[in-house]
Amino acid sequence: MSKNPALKLPKVSLSYFRQVFFVFKEVIRIAWKVNPRLIASDLILNSLWGLTSLPTLYLGKLVIDAVIHGISAQDKTTAIGNIAFYLFLTALVGLVRRIITRTLSVIESNISSRMTAKVDVLLGEKMSQLDIPTIEDPEFKNRFDKVERQSGQRLWNLINPISDVPSAIFGIASSLILLLSFNPIVLLIIVVLSLPNILVNARYIRSEFEFETKKSSQYRLWNWMSYYLTKTRNYFEPRILGNSQFMIKKILLLEEEIIGEKERMRARRVKLRSVTDLPSWLFLLLFNIWLFSIAIFGKITLGTAQMLYNATTNFQLYIEQLIGDFLNIYENYLYMVDLVWVLGLNSKEVEGKLIPERPLKKGVEFKNVWFRYPKMRNWTLKDVSFSIETDENIAIVGENGAGKTTLIKLLCGFYFPERGEILVNGRNIKDYNLKEYWRILAVLFQNFEEYPFTARESVGYGNVAQIDNTNEVTQAAKQADINGFIESLPLKYENPLSKQFEGGVEPSKGQWQRIALARTLFKNGEIVILDEPTSNVDPKAEEEIFDKVIDLTRQKLLILISHRFSTVRRADRIFVIDKGKIVEEGGHKELLAKKGLYAELFKLQAKGYQ
Repeated sequence: MSKNPALKLPKVSLSYFRQVFFVFKEVIRIAWKVNPRLIASDLILNSLWGLTSLPTLYLGKLVIDAVIHGISAQDKTTAIGNIAFYLFLTALVGLVRRIITRTLSVIESNISSRMTAKVDVLLGEKMSQLDIPTIEDPEFKNRFDKVERQSGQRLWNLINPISDVPSAIFGIASSLILLLSFNPIVLLIIVVLSLPNILVNARYIRSEFEFETKKSSQYRLWNWMSYYLTKTRNYFEPRILGNSQFMIKKILLLEEEIIGEKERMRARRVKLRSVTDLPSWLFLLLFNIWLFSIAIFGKITLGTAQMLYNATTNFQLYIEQLIGDFLNIYENYLYMVDLVWVLGLNSKEVEGKLIPERPLKKGVEFKNVWFRYPKMRNWTLKDVSFSIETDENIAIVGENGAGKTTLIKLLCGFYFPERGEILVNGRNIKDYNLKEYWRILAVLFQNFEEYPFTARESVGYGNVAQIDNTNEVTQAAKQADINGFIESLPLKYENPLSKQFEGGVEPSKGQWQRIALARTLFKNGEIVILDEPTSNVDPKAEEEIFDKVIDLTRQKLLILISHRFSTVRRADRIFVIDKGKIVEEGGHKELLAKKGLYAELFKLQAKGYQ
């Protein structure tokens, strides 16, 4: 287990039996929430199916005995009437069983679909609640990857055999009633001969689960390779680079490493099971030969022999079904431990109660902030101190890896300093309720999202409370200089932004960036943070966009991160960061006059335009 406290098992870490109870309780609670009516119907119908086993067996005996009796009976009409009556009852029971089977098929299909969707929703909710350090922990990634890949189906695969258990129990009980009256030892022998199969299956189920756990990182690599080969936005680069076949070969190697080994494990399991099946098969063969032999000698009727034959066969089948159900429960339980573990994780985010004021009366202040990422020895930020006023726009510049984006992550509350503090409106950000704090932030990240839905939605996600306010959405699009592109689309603001949807289009990278900027401006935050906001936009458009952005944010706190000095030179103040420290601060002309790092970087960039 990781030493990360967020990754300690919740109640699942109790003793084994309490862990089993806890996991099953959580799984049943999730399943019951999916649709109580469907779950209850599934259990009731499975029970009814099992209950119909006894009348089916007994009616079969009555039909055969009635036929045997009718052959020698003088009153053939009465004999035929009895046979017809028993056949009618047999057909009626068979009709009920068919109706139950068809109904169960529909119910179980519906439950399976709903459970898969439910798990997707639960995992999405959990990911939105967890803190960033937990999400980035390698152990979490491995376990979450396995959960995401398997848990939707595994949840149903656990509930389905549980719902089948009543059917198996009632089926066993039906055969039990008949066989106990004949010879109880038969039951004991069948149960004992089933034990080797239980042990073989349990062993291989555990081995396969451990194999899946061990191969989590290879599965993740496989998924990424498949993603690069199949997703729309990656159609072009692989053709130019000619790397598709290279990736396909990697996938084939992973396929052999993962699926090939699983096939070999399953083949060994089948071979061993074939051996362990032999004693049970031989016993049933000998028992049934003996059963019909004593029927020939007249010790039991042929109908009774047939009934006991069916009861014995059914007893073994139901025992195997029950054992199979429990083995399936055990197999899927192992996967559900990971699901319950993930859903039981709590965020390490420091949840204060304070709600930020709007508008802010004070700005942002970093006071002697030291920070390094979890499990890293080197400091990313070292004794960083600065302050920004509420109506000030500042720029942060520095080489790649200097710590610019880390500053933003800290200001957003995704991480907290190891030393020092960050104040917003005069209060430590740890004092704020983070969800309320995030409401005052409008952030355009360097790796922004590209929402493929309608243009209105893609902009409107910046403030979902106003997503249907077309006028405000349009205004934000105009501010980001993307309104013209959207208005040119066939469906305008209702046009999908992906060719995967009917009538969809594929915006260019620059257009995506403007849409993301519009989404950020649509949020109307008190603190606006733009990380490389126009890196994919041409210089002329960049000039126009920033004129609008600076004008719109005059009464707000604006933080700009950019490598383009044509952009940062407009800031009220510029902070130069190098190796985790603020090494220079001032206006554009002031920093050029100092002839320090800023001047050096500016000249290097200017030289490229000469």
